[in-house]
Amino acid sequence: MMKKILFLVLGLVFSLVSAQGVNADMVFLHNGACYEGEIIADNEDELTIKLDIGDLTIDYCDIEAVQVDKKKKDIKVAKNDVKLSDKMLVISKLKKKAAKINDYRCEMRSELYDGTTLSGTVLCKAPDKLKATYLVTSNSQDIGRMEVKAITDGEVFWLYYPQLNVIYKQAAGTEDSVAPGMDDLMPASLFDKLNDSNCTYLGDESLDSVKTVCFEAILEGDAAKLSAMGETKEIDKCKMYFRTSDGFLVKNVGYDKEGTILFINTTRDIETNIKVDENEFYFAAPEGVKVIDASTLANLEDMI
Repeated sequence: MMKKILFLVLGLVFSLVSAQGVNADMVFLHNGACYEGEIIADNEDELTIKLDIGDLTIDYCDIEAVQVDKKKKDIKVAKNDVKLSDKMLVISKLKKKAAKINDYRCEMRSELYDGTTLSGTVLCKAPDKLKATYLVTSNSQDIGRMEVKAITDGEVFWLYYPQLNVIYKQAAGTEDSVAPGMDDLMPASLFDKLNDSNCTYLGDESLDSVKTVCFEAILEGDAAKLSAMGETKEIDKCKMYFRTSDGFLVKNVGYDKEGTILFINTTRDIETNIKVDENEFYFAAPEGVKVIDASTLANLEDMI
């Protein structure tokens, strides 16, 4: 139960993107994905874009829009007359800024509909390293006030409950992993999920003197489910505030279909590109603590 609360919050609030080269050509897909690189070939059916990891060929039926460097005279991309909406232009600009973040540290607080609160410090380093320490406060007699520590070096994930003297250990990246997906902890991945059909651009807004860009997004599938204390709520939409300067998500508010707030996640004291040392993500189980292999549990949801 506790892991569902902890990692729902991590997944909804955080974002970090590994650095990418900033190129002039951009391809936007109907599913919200966006690729930056150099378009090197095209015809009536598909185009090929050169990325850092290699060449990618995409069918035009999957493409929503193409933005090409106006300085190029030797490439005439088929269907490049498709106009990119103002909303997607804003998203692409924010994503470019977020793509420059290699690591970050911040303070985070989450308030859930049942009175549960989570507050603590999170440290992330691209592409797969995370360390978070949280204090969970709940009206539940089983929890009350509980400290939770989560850490992964990209290979092993540890979930430590000091008060219970228990650690759950699991290989990171496994299909049934207790760990949050690192893709969900990084801001460009959030921008990849925003498109013309599932979000509304609400404009600029100032939050505690911080300039932000606000979007309202409709959630579907597993992303729309919020579980806390054994009860599952359906999230209808989220209002997200991204810092204008670098695309970092500073506030995220979730609502049900009746407009009732289900959670409020906020981040502050954000530091980015601080050159986090790899040793920050080293973890050794304290002596005397019970270590349980989470991959052997029949039901991970019932760990705590």
